[in-house]
Amino acid sequence: VDRLKTQIGERNNRLLEIEKEIANYQNELKKVGSEKKTLQSAIGQLELERKKISADLSYTENKIGFTDLEISKINLEIESTEQDINQNKNAIGEIIDRLAENDRETLLEVMLRHQNLSEFWGAISTLENLRGAMGNEVKKLASLKLLLEEKRDEQRGKRDKLLDLKDEYSGQKEVLENNKSEKDRLLKQTKNKESNYQTILAAKQKARAEI
Repeated sequence: VDRLKTQIGERNNRLLEIEKEIANYQNELKKVGSEKKTLQSAIGQLELERKKISADLSYTENKIGFTDLEISKINLEIESTEQDINQNKNAIGEIIDRLAENDRETLLEVMLRHQNLSEFWGAISTLENLRGAMGNEVKKLASLKLLLEEKRDEQRGKRDKLLDLKDEYSGQKEVLENNKSEKDRLLKQTKNKESNYQTILAAKQKARAEI
């Protein structure tokens, strides 16, 4: 009887030890479970932020492409305006040459070439009016060119800002991806720890049942 009492006491003591170990592992499992939930939540949040940054980055890249097209369009308009200016200048030069040539003609030459002087002076007046009109057109085109160049510079400024914003978004995306990778690694470790605790806990519960 005494020997049995001793054995029973020893088993009770071992049971108490195992119960204590089981309680400790259960507490650890709760902590690990809480850590796992926290990490999963953090990973979910990081993934949402990464998707938002990716969308912002895509939008910014599209804006840059749109701005490039705007700049190309303005450059073509500037080239077209320059061509119009040159054409008008050339036409004005021809008119000036015609007027200079008329100025060099003597009255006799004028009378021989034209049936009457009114026709001659009418032609001169037409050339003068045309030169004035074309001069005004050149001024308008020059003003238009200046406006287009200002608009182009403005678009280039926008493009530079968009490029800076793109770099900023790219940096943020890289940081988020690195953070997510780190959290994924920690989550994997936590899951392994949880699995190990569950295995040990099952073994302790089996030992308690055997005792």
